[in-house]
Amino acid sequence: MKKLSPSITFFILLAGANLGLLFAPLTPLTAIALTLLLPGWGWVRWLFPHQRRLSRLALALGLGYAVATLGTLILHYLPGGIAEWQLLALLNALALAPFLHPRARRADTPVPAEKITTAAIGFALVILLAIGLRFADLGYSEFQGDEALAMISAAEAIQGHADALFLRGKGPGEILLPAAVWTLTGTITEGVARVPFAIAGVMGLLTLYLLAKDLFSTRTARYATAILAAGGLLVGFSRIVQYQTIVVWMSLLSLWTFWHWQREKQWRWLLLSGIFLGIGLLAHYDAILVAPAIGWVWLSGVKKDLRRSLLGGMGWGVTALGTAAIFYAPYLLDPQISRTGDYVSGRIGAGLKNHLADFLNFNAFYSSFYFVLIAGLLLVGFLGWAVFHHKEGKWWTIFSVATLLMLAVTPNWLGQWTVLPVAAILLAAFASPALDTAKRTALVYFAVPFLGYNFAVATPLTHIYTVLPGWALLAGWAAAQIRLERRAVWGVNLALVLISSLYLWNAFVNHSHNFVRDYPAGNIALFRTPEIPKPQTGFFGFPHKTGWKSVGALIATGTLNGDYESNEEEDVTGWYTRHAPRACNPGAEFRFVAAELVDATPLAPPPAPLVEIGSVMNAAGKPTLSIFQRTPTPLDLGELNRAALERQFNQTATPAAFAREARPDVVTDINFGGKIKLVGYSLNARRSYPGGRVVVTLFWQAQQSLREQYKVFVHLDSEKKYAQADSVPVCARFPTTDWRVGQTIADTHALDISPDTPLTDLPLVVGLYQPDTGARLDVLDVAGNPAGVSATLTTIGMLPAPKGDK
Repeated sequence: MKKLSPSITFFILLAGANLGLLFAPLTPLTAIALTLLLPGWGWVRWLFPHQRRLSRLALALGLGYAVATLGTLILHYLPGGIAEWQLLALLNALALAPFLHPRARRADTPVPAEKITTAAIGFALVILLAIGLRFADLGYSEFQGDEALAMISAAEAIQGHADALFLRGKGPGEILLPAAVWTLTGTITEGVARVPFAIAGVMGLLTLYLLAKDLFSTRTARYATAILAAGGLLVGFSRIVQYQTIVVWMSLLSLWTFWHWQREKQWRWLLLSGIFLGIGLLAHYDAILVAPAIGWVWLSGVKKDLRRSLLGGMGWGVTALGTAAIFYAPYLLDPQISRTGDYVSGRIGAGLKNHLADFLNFNAFYSSFYFVLIAGLLLVGFLGWAVFHHKEGKWWTIFSVATLLMLAVTPNWLGQWTVLPVAAILLAAFASPALDTAKRTALVYFAVPFLGYNFAVATPLTHIYTVLPGWALLAGWAAAQIRLERRAVWGVNLALVLISSLYLWNAFVNHSHNFVRDYPAGNIALFRTPEIPKPQTGFFGFPHKTGWKSVGALIATGTLNGDYESNEEEDVTGWYTRHAPRACNPGAEFRFVAAELVDATPLAPPPAPLVEIGSVMNAAGKPTLSIFQRTPTPLDLGELNRAALERQFNQTATPAAFAREARPDVVTDINFGGKIKLVGYSLNARRSYPGGRVVVTLFWQAQQSLREQYKVFVHLDSEKKYAQADSVPVCARFPTTDWRVGQTIADTHALDISPDTPLTDLPLVVGLYQPDTGARLDVLDVAGNPAGVSATLTTIGMLPAPKGDK
C-alpha cells in the first residue's frame, strides 16, 4: 500500500479536526489541534523542510500558539465578540495558506529519522515522566483566584467586552489562548482550559533540549532537560491557567531561533525569533529578560559582519516590538496603563534588596531540597571552573566557591549588600577566557533574572521561575563534564528524574492529602526537610478541590437564592457562583465554608443564627464544603450529589454564563448629575421583615471619566432610615475614580432591617455623595434639570417576622 504524503496526511487531519467539532466527545481534542498545532504545521514544513522532527514540532507548535494568540486578539478587536465561524475561518485559512505556494510540494521531502539509542530511550523516558506530571489529573483541581480572573476575562473577550483584555492589567496571552479553545468548544472545564499551558510546559523542555544541543552538545542537552524537568515551579505553572510556561517556552524559542539565524544566515530564523519574543511579551513582560542573552548573541556577530548584524538587529527589534505592539500600543493609550504602572513600580520598589533566602526556600518547597542541592552544586561548579581560568584563578576559585557556599547556608549574611560579591563572581565568570559565546549566552540568560529578582525587585515571589532555564543550561553543562560512560549518562538522568518525580507527584498530582497544608509532614519520608520553611504565599498548581461546582449549579437553578459570604477568596467564588451577590458585611443569607483552601478569607461571627443545610463530601467521606443558611430555612439539601451537579455545571459553562454583564431584573435610566447612570437593579426582598435583610444589586454606568470619589447610599425610608448601607461601590473595592466610561458596574448592598420597623410599605432610596463634603449628586430629569438628590427605586412591603428568625 502506498504511503500517504505528508501533505495529504495534513489535509486529512485538518478536515478531521473540523468535523470533530461536531461530536461532543472529540470537541476538546479537535479544538486544541485546530487552535494550537495545525495552523503552524504547514508553515514549518514549507519554511524548514530539512529540519528534524523534534525541531519541526517545536516550531510548528510555537507558530500555532502565535497564530492563536494574534488571531484571537485581532478578532477581539472587531465589534460583536468572537464568533466560532470567524475563528474557524481564520485558523483554516492560515493552516492552508502555505500550501498555495509551489514550494510547498518540495516540503514532502522525507526527513531523516532520529537514531534510536540507549541514551535516546532514556531521554524519551524523562520526557514521558514530565508529560505525566503535567497532564495527570489536570482537571482535578478547581481554579485558583488568578485562573478564575483570567477565565472571566476570556469569557468577556469572547462576548465582545471591548475592555476585557485591558482591565486584566497583564499581558493578554493567558486570556487569549483559553478564549480561542473556548470559542470552539462552546463550554469549558478546568482541564481543557489548562491544556495549552501544560503543552507549553512540555514544549519548554523540548526547546531547552534543542537550544542546549546547539549551544553545547547532546550530552549537555539531556542533563539540562532533566534538570529543568525536575523544577517544581514549572510543573506547578504547567497545571494552571497562567502565563509562566508560555513565557519560558517563547523565550527559549526566541533565543534558539536567533542562534540559528546567527549561524545559518537565513532570515526566516530571525523573523521567527522576533515573533516568538513578541508572543512571550504578550504573555507577560517577564519575557523581556531573555533579550540580554539574545543581545549577546547579536554582539558576537557584529565583528564578523557589521552590516548584516545591524540590519538583523533592527529587523528583529521591529518584528518583536511590532508583534507585541498589536496589544500594547492601544494599551498605552488606555487609562488602565497608569494603574498597571503603579502596580509594577510598587512591585519593583526602590533600593537594593536581598531575597536569596526566599529564592532557595521557594525552590526547595516546589522542587525538594535535593533539587536545590544538586542543581546548586553544579552551578557552583560551573562558576568555579570559569573563574579558575583567570590569572590568579586559584584564589578566584577559592573566593567564589567559599562565598557561594556561605550564602547558600546563610543567605542573609551580608544583607542587601549580598549583591556585590554575587555580581562580582558572575562578572568574573563572564569575563573568563575559558568561556565561548555559547557559555556566555547561557550565563547571561541565568544572571539577568537571578540578579534582578533577588536583589532589585521588592516582591519577586514566584517570578523567580525565569531563572530556571538559564540555571538548567549551566548546571547541565557542568554535569556533562563529569566523565561517565554513555549508558550511565541516561541512567543518571533517569534516576535523578525518577527521584524528583516522586516528590513532584506527591506535591502536584497526589490528591489524597493537602500538600501545602500538611507540609512538611505530608512529604514522603525521603524528602522531609522540616528546617526549610514553607513560603507565606505563592502556591500554584497544587491539588485542591472543594466542590464549588455543586454550589454554582444550585445557584444557577435558583435553589440557593440570596447573598452569601465565604472563607474562600472572592475571585474563586465569583467564577463558580457566576457572580452571585457576595455580601460585604456579616449576616448574608448563605455562608459557604470550604475545608480545602489556597488563600483563605477571614469570616466574622454570624450576627444571626445559621443552620447547616447541605455539604459536599470527598471520596473519603469527609466534608470539603459546608452550606449554612439563616434561620428559618425551608432548605435541607443533605449530602449533595457532587458528580451530577458538576456535570450540570459543566454543561452550562458557556462564555455568556461567566461574563460580567448587566442583567438587572428591573431596567432603569436614572441620571445622576450627568456623570453616572443607574441602568438597572435586582432586588431580593424575601426577608423583608423587621430584623430581616434586603439585598439590592445596583448596575451603574459612568457617563464620563470621574476625578471625584463618590459613595453610594441605599436607604429604606430616607427619613427614618429603618435600614441603610453607605459605602464606596463594590464593597469599597471599586471607587468611582476607577470606573471606565460605558463600563457596567454591579454593586451589591445588603440592608439589615431594624427590629422596630413598622409593617408598612417603605421606599427604597438610592443616591451618591462625596464623602469629604457630604454633597450629593443631583438626579436629573429628561430635560437635564435637577429633580432631587436621591431616587426612589421601589417600595418594599414589610412582612411579619417569621417564627425562628432572630
